[in-house]
Amino acid sequence: MISRGRIASYLFFSILILPFSVKSATDSMFVEAKVRSKINDVISYSKWRKFSTKTVNDFNLKSPVKSNQINLYGSNINLRTKATGFFRTEKINGKWWTIDPDGYAGLNIAVNSIDQGKSDRNMNSFKSVFGNEKEWIEKTGRILVDNGFNSAGSWSNISAIQIWNKTASKPISYSVMLNFMSQYGSKRGGTHQEAGHKGYPNNTIFVFDPAFEKYCDQKAKELLKYKDDKNLFGYFTDNELPFNIKNLENYLALPDKNDFGYLAAKKWLEDRKIKESAISEKDKADFLGYVADTYFSIVTKSIHKYDPNHMCLGSRFYSSEKNVKE
Repeated sequence: MISRGRIASYLFFSILILPFSVKSATDSMFVEAKVRSKINDVISYSKWRKFSTKTVNDFNLKSPVKSNQINLYGSNINLRTKATGFFRTEKINGKWWTIDPDGYAGLNIAVNSIDQGKSDRNMNSFKSVFGNEKEWIEKTGRILVDNGFNSAGSWSNISAIQIWNKTASKPISYSVMLNFMSQYGSKRGGTHQEAGHKGYPNNTIFVFDPAFEKYCDQKAKELLKYKDDKNLFGYFTDNELPFNIKNLENYLALPDKNDFGYLAAKKWLEDRKIKESAISEKDKADFLGYVADTYFSIVTKSIHKYDPNHMCLGSRFYSSEKNVKE
């Protein structure tokens, strides 16, 4: 019998993985997957296909080497710079480093979604394996630290991690997902749900709405509770926003000609004396930079107004936008 517990994967292959409960003779685990493809901005998935994979137990791995050159944050004690009491970044000898609250340089090595599952099967297993949340975070925290991880990524159980950090010899830093644009979009209306992220009209975000900046300011007041926590790594502002090269065309194609996004795109062209019929690839890239600049300036200003101590990690990228210089 095949048990299909859903695991979403956004790694290099962009597939949805559903593990089989049966292993082959070579002790390799089979998974079922739908392969994701995108043609002319239309996303489709193949039929279910079988792939073989392995679990950690299938590999002959050595135990992690314990190093006396690493501090409680997992940083290098031989590379120190200015301590601010909070995480930050600094370029040292041509390389970027994470600087921990004590001023030591290291790497942020995180796992996303450190949390309990919510399905009936997960909850029943949780009770039998851990009993309660305190036991769960203590065992989970030890597994992470013992295997070289020092941080929790987006969508993790922040309150449980904060409890772990109160008594742990090695704390786990964590990040907070704010969802400025997606939550504003839900309040404003006009969005829809896509796989892994919120969808927007014509793949255009509402960054030019005057109300968006006011919304961010109100929401950022919630960050006061994190302001003095030295174990907070930083804030993700949104997840997988559509910062794609077609933004200019998409804003201009909005059906509502009173939409703030449409008006902003028209004005941007007029200010540069660019005709719609003569838009170049460079113009598209420049406008995308303008959209991103507008978004990041608003959310960063809001965050640092109420929490000047922690990093703004930006919106999580997932596609070709990371290749656009602008």
